[in-house]
Amino acid sequence: MINQVYYGILKNEVELIEEVNRLEWVSINDNFFDMSKYAGEGNIGHIIQEIKIDLENN
Repeated sequence: MINQVYYGILKNEVELIEEVNRLEWVSINDNFFDMSKYAGEGNIGHIIQEIKIDLENN
């Protein structure tokens, strides 16, 4: 299984259109280490932490 994580910053409101593979929009401040909600045994939490560091440095 391959996981893909994309991130970006929305500057304006957008109309969400459901696609074939439904997207789940969550807050960057959600607890991504919560294994009852997110798969990956904490890996998603680690990836999000790296994204936050990248955002702070740019």
